[in-house]
Parts: sequence; structure tokens; C-alpha cells
Amino acid sequence: MNAKGQAFWERVCFSGRHNALFPLAGKPGVVGAVDGIGDGRHVIRDAGLFFEDARISLVDTIVAQGEYACFTCGYGNRCAVGGFVELFPLGTPITKEIIPTIENQHPEICDLEPGKRTLMPQANNVGEMLCKVMESL
Repeated sequence: MNAKGQAFWERVCFSGRHNALFPLAGKPGVVGAVDGIGDGRHVIRDAGLFFEDARISLVDTIVAQGEYACFTCGYGNRCAVGGFVELFPLGTPITKEIIPTIENQHPEICDLEPGKRTLMPQANNVGEMLCKVMESL
């Protein structure tokens, strides 16, 4: 979790903790994990602990592969220590086709079928589920 996320949790979830105030207790929540390789397990673990501590009800999780800054920094395909080289050989031209998006997950896996590249159906399902939970409250 980055510093902005940490600051959010400290201010919203822990500000009243010593007075047994949990402003988000019982509220439903979804963890959206985005990282450069599309793994997300560390984000889900950490956010899950925060949810538990804040007494938020975890409804679901969704994991997406996002862009490393290397895709846009101007040095990504020449930098041997950046995240880009975790996915592609050094020197690979950065084109639209290899940039991870919600509809183009894991472009580094050449034989991944198109239906497995998109997160749109899963994102829609998570959104629908969260809406149903909110309507039931």
C-alpha cells in the first residue's frame, strides 16, 4: 500500500479507535488490487487486515495487472532494473498492444486467449454484488 492509502486508513479507520469508534464498521467493502505483475496477493492481504481491523465486511476482491511506471517514463525498454524487464526482454518497443489495461491483462503471455485478457466481466460481477449488498442494508 502506498503512503496515500496508509494515510487514508490512519485518518478514517484509526482516528476514533481508542474511543471504540469504528466509522466504517459493518459497511461492505471490496479490495481492488493493482500491481505490475497482476498478482495482488500482498495488497489483498494488507487491505484485508485493515478491513478486519476497521470492522469492514469484505464482500469480494478483484486483482488487475496495471502499468509499471516504466511504460511511460521514457526509459522503460532500456532500463535493466525497472519493472518492464520483468515482463518483456530489454529493448522491446513499448506499443499500445503490450500495455496492460483492464481489457488487456497479461500482454506478456503471448498465447493467453482473448477472453482471459479482460477483467470487464469480473469487474461487472463484483460491482453487481456490491450493489446488491448495499441495497440490502
